[in-house]
Amino acid sequence: MMHQLSRLSIMSMILLMVPIEANAASSDWQTGQTKYELKDLTTGAAVFADDQLYCLDEKGTAALVKPHSDHFEITGQFRLTQDKVKDAWAHPVVHKGRLYLRYHDTLWCYDVRQ
Repeated sequence: MMHQLSRLSIMSMILLMVPIEANAASSDWQTGQTKYELKDLTTGAAVFADDQLYCLDEKGTAALVKPHSDHFEITGQFRLTQDKVKDAWAHPVVHKGRLYLRYHDTLWCYDVRQ
């Protein structure tokens, strides 16, 4: 399966991909074979920090995803906006324990320190 990537992260020898026009997927680094996919979120953007993926899909759903060797686990999610026009494209940013999410002219900041 060919993926057009917006972000990727390497965890152990597993490549985590958040594609532009498909589901998030995990591929074996050495073979390129897709190991598993996450179909619960739509197309969007993600950043890998603190051993987890901070995701924002195009419909405005924010999710915290824990990648495992054989599956993705959504550990939390919420709707950032009630608008469902498929145009939430800004990448999440994690900086100094804070998660920044932007949708059009609004910026949210969440304390994600543990």
